[in-house]
Amino acid sequence: MRISAFVAGFKATSIASFALALLGVLPAHGQGWDSMADPQQNSLGQSYCMLWQGDSRPMMQFTIRDDGAHFVVVAANEFSAVPQNGEATFRVPSGEIIILKYAVPQSGVILTSFTQSAFAQFLHHFERPGEFYISVDGKRVDFTATETAPMIATLWQCAAALE
Repeated sequence: MRISAFVAGFKATSIASFALALLGVLPAHGQGWDSMADPQQNSLGQSYCMLWQGDSRPMMQFTIRDDGAHFVVVAANEFSAVPQNGEATFRVPSGEIIILKYAVPQSGVILTSFTQSAFAQFLHHFERPGEFYISVDGKRVDFTATETAPMIATLWQCAAALE
C-alpha cells in the first residue's frame, strides 16, 4: 500500500523544526509508549498532541498540531547516513507493509507528513500489539507496540481539544 506522505501547503521546514524540538521535551518514561492527555504548547505558541515510544534513540513520535499538521518522526542512530529524501518501509503491527516518503531534518531522524485521513489510517495499524520495523536504505529499526490502543484513543481525545 502506498500513501502519499507529503502534504501540499505545509512547509516541511516548519514541521521538521517543530519535530526536532519535541525530541528534547519528552518526559522520561523509558522506552515504553505514552500519550499526552491534554494539548501542550511549544515556544512558538503552537499547540500539539503526541503519542510516542521511547525517550532516547531509537524513538518514534506520532504528532498532531493545531495548524492541521500530522506527522511521524523516527529518531534512530541507524538512520544517521540515509539519503535526505526517499522512501521508508514500515512493517506495521497489523502485518501490512507500507511505503512512505520521508525527509531527513537532522542526521538520524526521518520525518513523514500526512493528511489527517492518511494519518488516521496509518495510526490504525498500531492499535493491535505486535512487532514492527522501519527500514530506510537498507537500515532497519525494530519496535514493539504494546497496549497502544488506549494511548491512541487518548491521542485522538487530545487532538479533539485542539479544534
